Amino acid sequence: MRGCSWTVLLVSMVAASLNPSSEAGATGVSAGIGGGLTFPTGNFADRAQRGWQGFGALDFPVGNRLSLGIDGAYSRMKGSDDYVRALGGEPGGFDEVKLSLWRVGGRAQWHLVTTGELIPFLTAGVGAYGLSSKFSSLFSGESSSSTTNAGVCAGVGVLFKPEFSGTFALNGTYHDIFTEGSSTTYIDLSVAWYFGAGE
Repeated sequence: MRGCSWTVLLVSMVAASLNPSSEAGATGVSAGIGGGLTFPTGNFADRAQRGWQGFGALDFPVGNRLSLGIDGAYSRMKGSDDYVRALGGEPGGFDEVKLSLWRVGGRAQWHLVTTGELIPFLTAGVGAYGLSSKFSSLFSGESSSSTTNAGVCAGVGVLFKPEFSGTFALNGTYHDIFTEGSSTTYIDLSVAWYFGAGE
């Protein structure tokens, strides 16, 4: 059901952008690079602490309000003290858990306005998510595990076009990974710089 709802949302955004009454939009492909912070939420926050992320993206304008894009992101986090204990370690010493999270997917970005210095937008997407954890202990050695699952995301942000070149984007995105048992969720806050023909 969740996947169906996200599909309906994406199709609706595309259909709205192709309305014949729309003005001509930007053309060309834009590339973006950026980074920010990752904040685990829900049950995931019991295992992981706040971390960092880096990402790259390609955007393809469709009409004057919508762009479709593909992106990839990578995040690193440390395990929480409770998670270290659950794995048989002792937090604060030589025992630790490191978590890494990657995402590859597609998204739609809907611009609420098309002119002005600041352009707010909504975004929604689907993708593949990989989560891995590595436990290191002074006495018991190392162990690791990893999973790959589908997931969805939605967010809000704002675009700013400086006088010199390109476009900056500030946005926050909520991610919901369809892991077994219960979903794995997190929020990322990021800043990105987009450049290319679409800018």
